[in-house]
Amino acid sequence: MRFARLDDSTVAVGADATPPGRSRLMLEAALGYAEDGIPVLPAKPNAKVPLTGNGLHAATLDRSRIERWWRYWPDANLAMVTGAPGYNVLDVDVRLDGSGMETFEQLKRAGLLAGILGLARTPSGGLHAFFPGTQERCSKLSGRHIDFKAAGGYVLASPSHVVTAEYSGDYSWLFPIEGEGTPLDWPRISSIYEPTKGKRTCALVPRGTREGSSATSETGLRVSAITAFTGQSVKRSGMATPTYPLFETLP
Repeated sequence: MRFARLDDSTVAVGADATPPGRSRLMLEAALGYAEDGIPVLPAKPNAKVPLTGNGLHAATLDRSRIERWWRYWPDANLAMVTGAPGYNVLDVDVRLDGSGMETFEQLKRAGLLAGILGLARTPSGGLHAFFPGTQERCSKLSGRHIDFKAAGGYVLASPSHVVTAEYSGDYSWLFPIEGEGTPLDWPRISSIYEPTKGKRTCALVPRGTREGSSATSETGLRVSAITAFTGQSVKRSGMATPTYPLFETLP
């Protein structure tokens, strides 16, 4: 790998550098996020790895730098830095070896996701739930396919596209960010699923859960999770017309 310097920004170039010719769609999205105060950076086409030589530390709000990046890499994916001043993101993954949808549904039923600002679908079939950013560090729930993206992290943003051995697809908004919201109470969520000492400090009892009720299928969990936060009825063939706003569905 060699490096080239574009003014004051060092960027990695080489075999993975993309040729010119793609539309301005990604650039316009990057500029839009930056105008909203969210630092952005380019990632490798069809992948999640930053193209900048110093990774997420190169993320910027500067319009001229962003324009230089996308002139150089017009097919680059778009990444946004998480944590304040941007957003914290609850990353719900769906993989061949497991899914975070069940945990996401439990958190929703317990009223722990009421401060959500927006919801995006990820290429794996999972979700990105956006909350006001804080100075908390990134974390995760081990074995539950749930990541907490905050200070020191980043996520790919719409309209990025990813291709892996397991899946391929776009990042797309189910419900765009709006309103003020409230920060996700990650310490409480962690204490529920990963208590550090003694017994659990709090119990998660989903609203409406009856003792002895049967487990919900993975498909059902994914459908109910998306329906709950978008006000949309999800059919096997795709998303139906919205029926009522996001915030009317929250606890």
